[in-house]
Amino acid sequence: MVLTKDGLESLLKQDQKLNIKIVGMLVVKPPVSLDLFRTVVETAKVHGIIKANNDLIKEISRQ
Repeated sequence: MVLTKDGLESLLKQDQKLNIKIVGMLVVKPPVSLDLFRTVVETAKVHGIIKANNDLIKEISRQ
């Protein structure tokens, strides 16, 4: 799964939230901010690889 700033902002405008459960890889492309991620993503469970900036990796690991 790949998350982009445009995709997350689109979900935000539609007042939608994500609950992510992945076996495989999650890629969060720059320039997704930590605030945008926290606003749109309610939960994120990743069993596999996370490719994102260090702040986002820490946030995902805490969930």
